[in-house]
Amino acid sequence: MMTAIGKENENPFVLQNVRTVLEMIEEALQKPPTKMKIDVDSVENRLVRLRDHLIADHRRHQSDSRAFVQSPTLLRINTALSLIVSIGYPGAGIYREGLEEARLLLHELIPDKS
Repeated sequence: MMTAIGKENENPFVLQNVRTVLEMIEEALQKPPTKMKIDVDSVENRLVRLRDHLIADHRRHQSDSRAFVQSPTLLRINTALSLIVSIGYPGAGIYREGLEEARLLLHELIPDKS
């Protein structure tokens, strides 16, 4: 597993939500694509709330906007969210592939305990 990146990863709220999303993705991947919609919608909603939390936290602390836009944590969450949203559209590919790609990105946000 890769080492965690970004100072946001020190935030217990971020870590807990990323772990929860990863568990939700794992559960969804156990189902056939025709049964994944509710799980995928839940993953999407959780990622939106996490992204919004990071943005609100940034605004509260009035950090440098350029640094925040380049935040590796926000970038990975937004990319994972884009992958999840895209699998909800017919013809956008197989659910499983988008979930697997999102899972890989989100795993990079969890600190390596070794």
